[in-house]
Amino acid sequence: MTNLEFNTPGEFIKFQINEKGWTQEDFSQIMGLSLKHTNELLKDKENRFLTFDQIQHIKVVFDLDDRVYIKFVRLVIKHRINNIETNSDIENKANLYKILPIGEMIKMGWLPEKKDFKSLFKSVNSIFGTSFKELSQLSNFLVQSKNSLSYRNISNENYNHIDNNRIAWYLFAKNKAEGLKNIAQYDKLKLRDLLNNICLFTNYESLEKGISEFLKKLNDCGVRFLFIPHLSKTYTEGAAFNCEFGPVIVLTGRTNKINTFWFNMAHEIIHILEGHYTQGPQIDTDSTTSKKDESENEIIANEGASNALKSKEIISHFRRLIGYIQDKEIVEFSNQHNIHPSIVVGRLAWEGVVSFSILNRYKETIKDKIPEKYKFGWS
Repeated sequence: MTNLEFNTPGEFIKFQINEKGWTQEDFSQIMGLSLKHTNELLKDKENRFLTFDQIQHIKVVFDLDDRVYIKFVRLVIKHRINNIETNSDIENKANLYKILPIGEMIKMGWLPEKKDFKSLFKSVNSIFGTSFKELSQLSNFLVQSKNSLSYRNISNENYNHIDNNRIAWYLFAKNKAEGLKNIAQYDKLKLRDLLNNICLFTNYESLEKGISEFLKKLNDCGVRFLFIPHLSKTYTEGAAFNCEFGPVIVLTGRTNKINTFWFNMAHEIIHILEGHYTQGPQIDTDSTTSKKDESENEIIANEGASNALKSKEIISHFRRLIGYIQDKEIVEFSNQHNIHPSIVVGRLAWEGVVSFSILNRYKETIKDKIPEKYKFGWS
């Protein structure tokens, strides 16, 4: 028996029945099976597989020793594996999860939870504003899109960027931006004037009012604004890009700090004023990145944002006070130059004049101060 070879469990059982001198009816009665059931087992029907109990019973019925029994079990497993049909719906969903952060997008409320692939794929097309018929089309599009996005080159090993997460965030943002109504035509001169006066809005009698007024004027300049959370492992701070109706600025509020919000806002405005946004989406990541990793566009945007937020004046005024700086000196400078104190200490910390811990003295959050009409994709 040990040396005999069988291709299927049915062949093995049929051989054992004949060795015992039994009929199929005899075997059926012993096993408590219908004759039809036995016939299907012997023919290895795809819809008829041995249960674990039946496998155990066969060992007893045919007095199989351990070596022969193990050989039979392996034959059953091999036959079962070879006849399991791949569930195309499950396979497609698995492949979709491989190329996009679907689970995270569902958790964030960007996508509804769908059990079948067709409905889920339709929802992906809906939030991206695309009309792909096949998963392969979406996959190829994501591969091609990697070269069209411009973003800071991160060399730090702690950063693990997933390009498709960034592309998904951009497509979601672009689709939402194109759905915004009542936005003026883009006016470059008005936008430059707004940037020149950005500090005034940072130091309003209330942060909420300053931000609200600034965003209203940004729309009046023809720039769409959205506040959308970043996707994991992208470290995205914001972006400037072109949509069907004009320039768009998106910020994530990843650090949830007032000083970072205003710097990123000025940074993205520079991308628009300099025309960088027409070269492709300018995706900006963690602003603590080493300067050696920055592209020419990033250097220009950083310098422009620093100038707009009076960095030169800040450094010139406080350079003589390296170390501990009293609150009254910061407040006096802020009032004199109409700029929020957190921007002042943020720039001083960035330049190494003071410790970043000083920011805790002027800690202000941003997420709760953005008007709801600008928020998208927050669960």
